[in-house]
Formats: sequence, structure tokens, C-alpha cells
Amino acid sequence: MRNRITYGYKIRDGEIRIDENQREIVLKIFESYLEGNSIRQVMQELNEAGIPSPNGELWVHGAVGNVLENNRYAGENQYPAIISKEMFEQVQARRQEISKKLGRTAKAEREKPVYNGMVFCGECGRKYWRLHNRERYFWNCNLHYTKGCKENGEPCKDSRNITDAEIQKAYIRLQNRIFDGEIKVKQPVECNPKKLEIWKSKYGEMLENADCYEDWSIADVIFRIAAEEYAQSRGVEDATIIRTAAATGRTAVFQPENFKRIVRKIIVTKTGLDFELTNGQKIRNV
Repeated sequence: MRNRITYGYKIRDGEIRIDENQREIVLKIFESYLEGNSIRQVMQELNEAGIPSPNGELWVHGAVGNVLENNRYAGENQYPAIISKEMFEQVQARRQEISKKLGRTAKAEREKPVYNGMVFCGECGRKYWRLHNRERYFWNCNLHYTKGCKENGEPCKDSRNITDAEIQKAYIRLQNRIFDGEIKVKQPVECNPKKLEIWKSKYGEMLENADCYEDWSIADVIFRIAAEEYAQSRGVEDATIIRTAAATGRTAVFQPENFKRIVRKIIVTKTGLDFELTNGQKIRNV
């Protein structure tokens, strides 16, 4: 569940709300970067302060970068704002300025697609790498030519190479099918407001009679409440997907911003590409 909601936020009463503890960390990252610190210095500050990253481990360069480039913190995509749009734009301007000083051209930036890090192998579950060979880019399972993805130490049997054009065409088909109504966008877990009310009532009763219950049983009820609140919140994600496809209509052009609002993950299988939408719904063989 932690990976379903952007770091800095939480679900409560079916709504996306700011997590006040994580809010301070997000602000610290943006402010420190604007004060002139590098991403590496910001990362070191967080780790030295003993602040865990979104996955509960040490902060790495990419994790800090992901926070700095996430426009949800400025109030985009149904998320309440943690920072101002002005601060977000200042951070992006500084990042671009540093990229130019380091010799990272605009062309090099464009070559990093929006779905980088989101393509996975359907055989072993590991990420696909984007490789470059003689001016040609293609994606391949990073364990196809290495050992370790199986218990017996054999390399992954997935030998598929896919191109950016294949991924983008598949996504365009996905978006058009959503627009046409061929794909019914609906969260995979049915929400039940009455069930949430029952669990909350049970939790209140347990708190009043805490001595009569084991700690694990109270923790289980808390988990069930959180799960149900999250299930109800995903109606927001359903609406975002439908609204994004409707606003564009049928298209033959790949639009990165639309992709980010609709897709969470791509799985390469023997028969095609599977897409996991931002609401958790899986669409097979697009």
C-alpha cells in the first residue's frame, strides 16, 4: 500500500491528504536544493539525520531526484499542494541550469522516456534495461544475459527486444480503447463504505476496552481500516484515467503527460505488453 500513494501523502476518509510528518521532509528537500545544495548533498543530509526514504531504506540520488521532479507536490493531479508552484518552477529551472553546465544537452534529456524504470519482464519480474547500440535503442530484460534470476542460477529465458516505438504504439492503443469504452476503467478492489464504518466502530470499541484485546488484534483492525480507506480513494484514480482519455480523444500521437496519469507499470510477456493502470487495474495483451 505504501507504493500506491505519493510520498508525503496519505489516505483518510477516502481522500488524499498531506502526511504532516512527511510534509516536513518534502519541504526540507526542496528548500535545501534551492539553498544551493546538490542532490547528493541533500541525500547525505537526509541519511545523516536518520530519515528513511519512501521505501524505508537509505536515500539515494534517484529518490531525491524523483521528489524534486514530482509536480504533485505543487498541487497537480488531485493532490493537495505541499509547495508553491513558484518553488517547483524554481527547482526545475535550477535543475536545467545544472544540466547545461554539466553538458547534458536537451537531446540527451529527451532520450530518457517517461516510462524509464517502469518496464518489467513477465518471465522473471525484473526491470528491463534501455540499451543503445549503433544509434538504435531497445529494451531487454537485464537478467537475460546474466545469472541469478532463477533459484538454479540460470539466466532469464526472456530474449525479447522491444523498441520505444512498440511501447508507445501499445500505449496509444490502450488510451484509445479507454476512450472508446472498450476498456472499462474500474479499480480491481470493490470498496464498501458500510464495511469501513463497521471497522471504525470496532476500532473505537477496542480502544475503550484495550485491556481486553491483544495488540496484534488491534493492529489488524487498523490495517483493515487503512485498506478500506485506500480502496475508496482509488475512485479518484479511476476518474483521472477516464478524464485524461476523454480530454484527448482518439489519437495517433504518444503524449508523455497522459501516460503518467494513466499507467503505472508495463510488463513484457511472450504474447505482448500488459499495462498496469494507476488505479491498480491490469490490462492484458494491449
